[in-house]
Amino acid sequence: MSNNNINVEFPPLLYHQHEVLSDIINYGYNSKRRYVIKSMRQVGKTFLLFLSATHAALSNKNFDIYLMSTSAYSSNKAFNEYIVQFIKDNSHLSEIRAMDKSIRFPNGSAIYFVYAGQDENLLGNTGELVIIDEARKMNSEFINRVVRQFVKRTKGTILTVSTPLKKSGYFYEEIKKGLDPTLTNYTYYNWSDPKYDKSTLILYSKEDRELDRLEMPHHIYKTEVLGEFLEDGEGVFPNYENCIYYQELSNTQPIALGIDWAPGTGNDDTVLTSINSEGQVTYIWHTNDMNPLSQCNFIADYINSKPTIKLVYLEQNITHTEFEYIKSKLKRPNILVKYLTTNQSKRDFISLLGIAFQQQTIQIPNDDQPNGLLEQLINMDIEETKTSYTFNARRGFHDDKVISLCLAWKAYYDLGNKVSLGNIKPYMPSYLRSSEKSNNPFKR
Repeated sequence: MSNNNINVEFPPLLYHQHEVLSDIINYGYNSKRRYVIKSMRQVGKTFLLFLSATHAALSNKNFDIYLMSTSAYSSNKAFNEYIVQFIKDNSHLSEIRAMDKSIRFPNGSAIYFVYAGQDENLLGNTGELVIIDEARKMNSEFINRVVRQFVKRTKGTILTVSTPLKKSGYFYEEIKKGLDPTLTNYTYYNWSDPKYDKSTLILYSKEDRELDRLEMPHHIYKTEVLGEFLEDGEGVFPNYENCIYYQELSNTQPIALGIDWAPGTGNDDTVLTSINSEGQVTYIWHTNDMNPLSQCNFIADYINSKPTIKLVYLEQNITHTEFEYIKSKLKRPNILVKYLTTNQSKRDFISLLGIAFQQQTIQIPNDDQPNGLLEQLINMDIEETKTSYTFNARRGFHDDKVISLCLAWKAYYDLGNKVSLGNIKPYMPSYLRSSEKSNNPFKR
């Protein structure tokens, strides 16, 4: 079925990319093959996917190739990146159809950029090659009901690629199949395997990796830099134990305050956490049996009693009336800020706290009571979403003390722009630092 009537000079491949593409070519596209790649970030994963799709399209007549993303945004981004990387200098070889996000070639082959949310529109389609990007976010039911049907009649190939996260879901199950010697149609590539260290796959020096370990949240460092799964039960804050203090503090005057608000009914607590100028938690107060007015008065009285406080972040669930009431009672109302909590801002401030534990720039008390801070830190978990991930307490546990601590640390961190707070700096992985940009062949 091969037809090499279109000649395009491809850029040179690195070893790990060449290995995968060579296997796909050698086995052919109509052999029911399944390829699974566990990857880290910034190692040319997207480039390999684009190149695999392009080679299949240009080397075969009337091939349909589907590049599957997790969302419309990711699919549009991939479509636009592909045009820049592969079509810009060879525009005479293809037709760009923006309406259905496809690239058509003179030999009848086409590459379609699709995403998981198009369930009904994708049913009934067939293709010779399906490439699934960021497969850890894909739903097994969708893959089995829709995607596998693409290649059923053509006996086509599926290439599944992702960075890892948790040991569950479609991507992890595909890796298990790749490791099963009885499933001979599967090939598994573990790009975090030490055998690749001799190739240019590893863009980090040991010094860079150690710096990233200190400056990244643990879950990001392990999954995206090391390319390893989080173990079952591995928490969001594995290094918190190194930051517990047991002695009385000499400095009990707070400068930053974080408040997670609850209305005083049910099992949720309102929690107030304060941090001093040395990054030490000086006070944790919580209640779930005070009415909102009493809570407002307590919070206002506490803030007024601590003239050293410079910034207070109050979680947004409080009503406008309650917030304005607290503000009206304050001697310095401008230090009180309602903090907007979204999935993105939650990821940001929890990651910021994770970095603090990693760098040991924060100190917390030994609050080891049931439902205390330590129990809540242990039981924070990562949950995958369609487009990203979020953090929540494991079933049966609470996160109010963790959220309050995050808000207090975020206030402390933001004050660092105005006062000297020691070695606090924003997270930036090594491959984005200015000295590294020119040396990174995959940063486009």
